[in-house]
Amino acid sequence: MILIKDNHVDGAGASCGCAPRPGAYPALPVEVEVRNLEELRQVLAIEPPVDRAMLDNMTLDQMRQAVAMSAGRVPLEASGNVTLERAAAIAATGVDYISTGSLTHSAPAFDLSMKVALPESGPLDRQASLADLSARVTGLKAALGDQLVILGHHYQRDEVIAFADYQGDSLELARKAARADAQYIVFCGVHFMAETAAILSKPGQHVISPDPGAGCYLADTASLEQCRLLGSCWRRRWATPTPSSHHSPTSIPQLS
Repeated sequence: MILIKDNHVDGAGASCGCAPRPGAYPALPVEVEVRNLEELRQVLAIEPPVDRAMLDNMTLDQMRQAVAMSAGRVPLEASGNVTLERAAAIAATGVDYISTGSLTHSAPAFDLSMKVALPESGPLDRQASLADLSARVTGLKAALGDQLVILGHHYQRDEVIAFADYQGDSLELARKAARADAQYIVFCGVHFMAETAAILSKPGQHVISPDPGAGCYLADTASLEQCRLLGSCWRRRWATPTPSSHHSPTSIPQLS
């Protein structure tokens, strides 16, 4: 809604001078605030009619006169100095709408905050020594027991593999993840391996990727456009080509 307030009216010199041009904003209703019956007369003369006129701080008698002047041409809204005690008397004047701030005036605020609760021992410090990190991970594994399983891809460093419950390629580790009953599955590999494990996980299980930004060069460099171009070249040379690819790219299945 476009609301034309008293300062807009004063700037334009008259209520009719500040109303938007007909059709300028067809999707937005237009309401004009009026402070007296003369300004209302100007608003009622606007063609095509505005969608609503706001009667600002008018007395009950002025509201009754405004209703008679409008005669249903423009819906009227009473505003300003509207209390719950006066609402019934204002409604009896015949106005179409009543707005009041007393419904929310001085309402108590609800203090809502969201804080991240860290483990009592605090987060892992990436700058800590290897010995400190190893001791920390060992302690976490002991505390969680069967609730935790760590999957390590072949290309992870030895200090990571040392804590892996299972080691293998992405396909083998996906199978291990699907069979795991642990509540927490930590997948030490690239992001789409963890995504695959999450797809295969059971309700209530949580798949955690230590580095969600870790990617695969083979997957990232095989774009859909390149694969389509390659497929076109195949078809020109062979009648029924059989494409093969590294299993990681998401673009290959779209070539069929």
